Amino acid sequence: MRKMSWIIALPLLAAVAGCSAENEGKQETAAAEAGAEAADASAAKSSTSDVATEEASNGAVFTKPAAVSPSVAPGVAFQYRYDFRVPGDSIEAVQDEHAAACETLGLTRCQITGLNFQQGEEGYPEGQMEFLLDPSIARKFGRDAIASVEKAKGIVANSNVSGENVGSEIASSQVRSAGIEAEVKRIDARLAGKGLANDERVELRRRAEELRGMLGGEKETRRSGERRLATTPVVFEYSGNMGLGGAGAFGDAWSASSSSMTAMFALLMMLAGVVLPWLLPVGVFVLLIKSPIGAGLRRWWNRNSPMVDAPVKD
Repeated sequence: MRKMSWIIALPLLAAVAGCSAENEGKQETAAAEAGAEAADASAAKSSTSDVATEEASNGAVFTKPAAVSPSVAPGVAFQYRYDFRVPGDSIEAVQDEHAAACETLGLTRCQITGLNFQQGEEGYPEGQMEFLLDPSIARKFGRDAIASVEKAKGIVANSNVSGENVGSEIASSQVRSAGIEAEVKRIDARLAGKGLANDERVELRRRAEELRGMLGGEKETRRSGERRLATTPVVFEYSGNMGLGGAGAFGDAWSASSSSMTAMFALLMMLAGVVLPWLLPVGVFVLLIKSPIGAGLRRWWNRNSPMVDAPVKD
């Protein structure tokens, strides 16, 4: 009877196991299909984004740099830097226009912290302006400055926007200050108690003063970070090395040609400096030989030179 029950039970167990394996296989297949569909959807989305970007750019070269608004990066202190190439005789006018734009905004939103104009080492005029701006208008101020440079037939040679997460530094400083204050309170509570030895009391007071000094340093760190978040430094660099043609291919070609000619003349001068010291004594010697003094010396030499033995006659 027991054998008969095993004979009946074995086929049932095999069928159950087969159904379980089939269900697991279906689940794995469904998961794989879902993963493939998600990957295809992600690829299609990426492809659509790439196509949209390509259609938006349409192969154009953008001269205006991208900028980051403080609203999308709270707690980040930004610094803007622009390098402009402007025709040399227009640098001062462009600087005046940028200064006037800052003055229009008022001291509460824009301050000029540096102004410089000079002749560079290669003879090209150079200039620099430094500003402190309200972070909310720093991006627009840079774009307006680019427009004025382009109006003066200039270009943006380079632009850079750097940022530092000052907000996280302030938050970390607050956490450190909270821990220091808790430690100071603990020390003050021990000092208020009785039964402390003099040595221990002196050491606790020294430690409390040290911690209070650290608290002052943390407060100054937070104030510095808050000042950096309240203003955005913007630096404009002006370079006048655009050649006679100004912006464009002709100006660049002229600059390249003038650089090549300068290098050629420098090489010729170097060769002249090497060869002339040797040519000078040779030239003086030749002039002496051709002069009357040289002719007299030659006659004297011919008279006093030993006679060549005459041939023996038979």
